[in-house]
Amino acid sequence: IVSDFFTHLPLDTVLSVLRADDLEVDSEERVFEAIRLWVSPRGEVDETRIVHAKALMREVRWNRINPDFRYKLLENEGFWNKDVECLRLLGGISGWFECPASRAERKCPFNHNYRGPLEDICLIGTSTTDNQSVLIRYDTETSTSEQLTVLDNRSCA
Repeated sequence: IVSDFFTHLPLDTVLSVLRADDLEVDSEERVFEAIRLWVSPRGEVDETRIVHAKALMREVRWNRINPDFRYKLLENEGFWNKDVECLRLLGGISGWFECPASRAERKCPFNHNYRGPLEDICLIGTSTTDNQSVLIRYDTETSTSEQLTVLDNRSCA
């Protein structure tokens, strides 16, 4: 996702890509790097884009980021140091990890869903052999399907 093409995408598309639980990335650090490039496409912070930086940063799966990377952000210069909302978010994220006892009292400040490829899809359809309603699992990696069960009453599906 770190590419010149990504920096030309409109905000709604960038948010959609970052929110995708099936986005395949080497690491969440790469997701943050993509945000950095989008906010600063020419090496300088784009004032029209930095207003969206907090929303983009919320989509990073911070629970999958190396703690050293997180701490270095506070020491290094970047768009996140130029926007008070980004700094507040980073503070909230740090607090989330440093004070786990207080988590019950507040909402997680970032998207904590697992990011991984979609592996199986379940489908309800009609059997080709005996015209019965069936539940089928389709494996996206092997492109194979398996009938799981015959459904007695499809109106509940």
